[in-house]
Amino acid sequence: AASALPEGVLPAGVLPAGVLAPTRARPKFTVDDLMRADGLEWLRDAMPGLAAFRDRRDEDGGVSDARRLVELYRTWAHRLFPKLPFDQFIARVDKFGREARVRNVLDALREDQCVCCHREQNPVLCNHPPQAPRPQAPGDAQRERRRG
Repeated sequence: AASALPEGVLPAGVLPAGVLAPTRARPKFTVDDLMRADGLEWLRDAMPGLAAFRDRRDEDGGVSDARRLVELYRTWAHRLFPKLPFDQFIARVDKFGREARVRNVLDALREDQCVCCHREQNPVLCNHPPQAPRPQAPGDAQRERRRG
């Protein structure tokens, strides 16, 4: 037999008529998310090793390489902010790329500088010792020999 509730008492989880349930604050993808260590810095450090492309003379004209690159970006986007669809992620990253703070970090990454100080609101060049050179991605040595 079901136990009867006293009059005026609602079962757990049931709200009275006209009362809205409180909404949860949804996390927002912000520039700070992009500045985390698993953001732009991860792209610079990990992507070359993951994006081992095949020879350019492939029969598919590089289509499989392009697919692989897009899939790597999808994986990175999901790791960085799983709740955001990829197309919206790309649109936001494109928008964030116009901000001076992001441009400063990108410049530092391109020049292999330490980016820890660039994550702050007021980026300044730091006096940290230079970073060790990044390991070469598989196949880099072969490509260099072919060019040379």
